Amino acid sequence: MDVYRQPEATYLSLRIGRAPPDDAAAQARDLIERFPQAVAAATQPDRVAAFELGEGLKARVPLSLSATEAATPEDAEAVDALRERLRATDLDASLTAVRAADVVVIWNVLRHFYPYWQETRVDWDAVLEPAIAEAFTDGERAAHKKTLKRLVARIVDGHGQVDDTVLRGRRRWLPIGVAPAGGDFVVNASGIPERVAVGDVVRRIDGIDAHRWFADTRAQISGSAQWKAWMAADTFATGEENASVTLQLDGVHGEHEVVLAFDRPSPAAEKRPPPIAEIASGVWYVDLERASMSDVTPKLTALAQAKATIFDLRGYPTDAGFGVLPHLIDAPERDRWMRTPIRIAPYDEPVAFERYGWDLDPKPPHFAGRRYVLQDGRALSYAESVLGYFTDLKLATTIGAASAGANGNVNMFTTPGGFTVRFTGMRVTWHDGIGSLHGIGIAPDIAVEQTAQAWREGRDLALERALALAAREGR
Repeated sequence: MDVYRQPEATYLSLRIGRAPPDDAAAQARDLIERFPQAVAAATQPDRVAAFELGEGLKARVPLSLSATEAATPEDAEAVDALRERLRATDLDASLTAVRAADVVVIWNVLRHFYPYWQETRVDWDAVLEPAIAEAFTDGERAAHKKTLKRLVARIVDGHGQVDDTVLRGRRRWLPIGVAPAGGDFVVNASGIPERVAVGDVVRRIDGIDAHRWFADTRAQISGSAQWKAWMAADTFATGEENASVTLQLDGVHGEHEVVLAFDRPSPAAEKRPPPIAEIASGVWYVDLERASMSDVTPKLTALAQAKATIFDLRGYPTDAGFGVLPHLIDAPERDRWMRTPIRIAPYDEPVAFERYGWDLDPKPPHFAGRRYVLQDGRALSYAESVLGYFTDLKLATTIGAASAGANGNVNMFTTPGGFTVRFTGMRVTWHDGIGSLHGIGIAPDIAVEQTAQAWREGRDLALERALALAAREGR
């Protein structure tokens, strides 16, 4: 925040994005009333942050400014002219200084606003110089993007992404999809089964050993190990429109080579039951990734009367993820499991957190049968909010693999070179307010790992386990 000191009063200017001035003033007054001591300490005259720059150099950054020091030029035309010049400036990422600035900006924003340093446990100060040195050697924009992606990968944040706002080619998908399985990547969906079969193992990609290709790709992805694996699979399946890739596969058709084009408008979908259906006597399946609440609502009575319901959370849910929860709980819940930091000044730790929850109340009809949830590393963010209710409130038995381990609202900014960076800006805890799933994920009650052989045989091992439990426990 900036503080303008005059003899009669102190004025706070909060950095709150594009909020109207009245809202800014209200937030400032609220902070002063709630945290008077912290505000007083943060607004001391001549308060500075001091930094060692190396080779005997130090920097002193003022944290409070007088009204005169903070005043903007009164010449509006001069200010407008300066803004036009800045907009017209070509900050090409081919320039070494711009590449270095990209690294510095990313490092600095994350240093002050990333809320999961305790979980990440990385020496962020030690990361800066090597990242700048790497940026100096980047020969082209694509290489520089990889450098920035590796930097963001260090914070182990599943929301952490780097996108190029300048080079934006049209993206398309391969006619196949792959999934991590037993250390390999296995075809889990195919629109061309006569050439590539579900269950085929990827051995080489454009002549590169598949293990090496996926390892290099994972190094540019931020997040937990399970999220990196699934995102590497997603990266494999997407590319520039009409580009192609040569694959060596091993599986149903033996060892063979295929050349595939990135020409599909959407990803190949793995085989699952219909989005919402009775898949065994008295057992209903609801795919929360594909079925919306408008699909679920006409089935509410049947779901309430079902012997068991299997919810599929292996992906990002629709509004049905939130919508089904009131039909599962027995009493109102007011858990506070989302937290946004309250910061008084730069370089300081948050003085407190605003705490939020979903504040759910039961709704009829109540789903009285047994419930099971299928989960894996594709369950990220909102999916983990929903999964947190299933696990913490013990609303279901969970089956599969650990979720992605990244939840909370996403912050975004753009670097001087034109790269958009996203990261998690909110802390999320368990429902008891203790601990964090960040970088770890939510472990299932029953661990089930899908295998290449299971894909080949058209079997869904997690779903099979849920059906077996529903049959046994329903007796």
